[in-house]
Amino acid sequence: MNKIYFDPREWFELKDNTESVASRTFITGFEGKLIEAYTLGDWRFHWSEIISKSMELEAGKEYVFTFWLNGGENDQSNEVCDFRILFSDNETELYNRDTEYIFKLNRDYIKPVKKFAGWELYEIPFTAVNKKFTRLKFVQMSAPLMIMPAKDLEFYKDYVDTVDEFEGIRPQRNNNVFSDGWPIDTWYSTKRLKSGGNSTNNNNFNRNSNNDFGFIGNKFNGNAFNNGFVDNGDYEELDDQIDDLDDRINSFEDRINSFEDRFSSLEDRINDMQTQIMEAIKP
Repeated sequence: MNKIYFDPREWFELKDNTESVASRTFITGFEGKLIEAYTLGDWRFHWSEIISKSMELEAGKEYVFTFWLNGGENDQSNEVCDFRILFSDNETELYNRDTEYIFKLNRDYIKPVKKFAGWELYEIPFTAVNKKFTRLKFVQMSAPLMIMPAKDLEFYKDYVDTVDEFEGIRPQRNNNVFSDGWPIDTWYSTKRLKSGGNSTNNNNFNRNSNNDFGFIGNKFNGNAFNNGFVDNGDYEELDDQIDDLDDRINSFEDRINSFEDRFSSLEDRINDMQTQIMEAIKP
């Protein structure tokens, strides 16, 4: 089995999208030493992508790509967190949906081989196809993600797996942007869940459920309502959720306007081309 390891210095941000958020940064690794990692994505509907340098892999050979991952999920279950493989005969090609392999790294679509200190270790196997060049990609939207270099699973044999005790209840996995791994002002904060909090109202919550508007029934109702009545202390949280929904609607409107502008520009170009063609074929 041929091994490929994540090396931040071999990757770069795809900046075709002006809203992309990505950067290389040093963080403290498991052994207390600084290690370089890559962060990408934010909590808004901003597409962020990083891509590796092109590699020439042998067709038909099996490879394994290894890396540590943290974050990449939000509490609305509407994020995108993909690892993708692009095969091409064109070394400069950066996109090709027809040939890309897509691996979803969120919502337990793919199981990590290890969990430790809020991080998940992945070993993604794939077979190289009959294309000259191969690139690897991470694509993220609506949740910050961090990718850290990793060694083989055997190296971590003495690292005891640490699984979140509330994994089946929380709507998102650990994210290092929070000091505790999760926001402290939500029903699923560690402090609230350990003290009893509202977790009993959310015991049917499924972290892998999905909802287009982001209000997951048990989370919203169990946190803000009590037998049909709103608790005074939860008005602020309801306001925050309404504000968040407003932001999401505004983001959708911005994207729709952007598409309309692009289509209008394309229509103008087509009209120009038609005019040029008509002029060219005039007798």
